[in-house]
Amino acid sequence: MSSRAARIAVRPRAAGPEQPPERLGKLLRAWHLAVLRLAVTLDESDRLNVLAIAGEVDRLGRKPRDDLPFRFFRQTSMKLSAAIFGQSAHTDAILRRYHAQIDDPRLKHAFGAAVGIEETEPHHLRRGLTICSGNCRRGRFTL
Repeated sequence: MSSRAARIAVRPRAAGPEQPPERLGKLLRAWHLAVLRLAVTLDESDRLNVLAIAGEVDRLGRKPRDDLPFRFFRQTSMKLSAAIFGQSAHTDAILRRYHAQIDDPRLKHAFGAAVGIEETEPHHLRRGLTICSGNCRRGRFTL
C-alpha cells in the first residue's frame, strides 16, 4: 500500500449527481465496521461482506475516464482479511498499519482490542470527564 493511498479517510473524487459524497462516506464507514466485525467474528461470511463493500467503494471512487478499475479497497481488504485470519507473513505489520490509519478513536480502540493491539496512550470514550482524587464536588467527573 502506498502511503498516500493507504490513508483510509478518503476524500471523494468526482461525485456525480447519482453518487453524492455522502454515499461514499457512508460506504467507507460501513467498510470500516465490516472489517471490525470480521476481526471479532472471524467468520467467512463477514470476510465476503468486507470484500463486497470494498468493491462498491472502489467502483464509486473511480474516475469516469479511467480505463483501469480502481482496486485499492478490494486489495486492502484481501490483505487485511489474510492478516486477520493469520494467513499472511506480515500479519502484525498489516494490522498495525491499518490500526494506525483509523481516524475514529472509538473504532480504532475497538479494532485494536479485537486484534490484540495495545494502545500506547489511554483512550477515553467520553471526553471531558475526570476521575476524582477524593474531594470532587457532586456531578463533576473527568478522565
